[in-house]
Amino acid sequence: MAAEVWQKIPPEEKVTLIAKSQSTGISACLILIVFSACAAIGLKNPWFFWGMFLALPFSFQLASFKAWQMERVRLMAVYVAVRTSATWFATQVRGQNLTPTLIFKGVLKKEEGLQEEPQRNTWLDEERDTGPVEVWVTLFPDSIVAFSEQATGARKELACSLYANFNISSEGFEDESDSEQRLLLSLERASGQVTNWTLTSSSKASLLVCERKLRQTIERRNFQREQEAQAALAAEQKAAALAATAASELLEAGAQQ
Repeated sequence: MAAEVWQKIPPEEKVTLIAKSQSTGISACLILIVFSACAAIGLKNPWFFWGMFLALPFSFQLASFKAWQMERVRLMAVYVAVRTSATWFATQVRGQNLTPTLIFKGVLKKEEGLQEEPQRNTWLDEERDTGPVEVWVTLFPDSIVAFSEQATGARKELACSLYANFNISSEGFEDESDSEQRLLLSLERASGQVTNWTLTSSSKASLLVCERKLRQTIERRNFQREQEAQAALAAEQKAAALAATAASELLEAGAQQ
């Protein structure tokens, strides 16, 4: 379980964790230098300072390791909580595979559409501000969930099945310049209303992986739909052929009689 959660943490978070632990080690070394210098002056023994100075590498490693352990456990606890909340939201859209493939932080902005009208079906679907909101994005094999953190708990901002009428487009992924990378998400509801979102993230690697995985799932969904449509058409043609054969046989039997 711990190894699985650790694998879902984006590399940017891990680099930040390493930087924090190393800064803690450097701070511990500075404190040790100041303490040993003051003590050496007070004791009038310079060898005390140099002895403590030789212990700096061990102090750095010990302080960094302790900070790494504490921050790693805290970070993993956060991602476990995110996974639990996202799984609960995924069950509401009838997600079948509840093993997350990607978890990362992002900024979601709901775009106002001309075809969209406010809906208030439940307290989870009440009308919300269309401004950008920081969210946790969780991608499952058959669904996507984005929720924000509020004082009252997690609030769903986006949750839908990838096998519904869900489509994506992207901007800035193919450019070599430092243009902002954005995912444009679109969901067409059964009533014909279309809802659009814009997803950005400071974790460019996670956003790129999300874009690739979403495209693969949508392509697989479209292929399955084509196969089902072809199978249904073939079944209709076969049924029509059987009906025509049966009708011709009845006509021949009536003519013989």
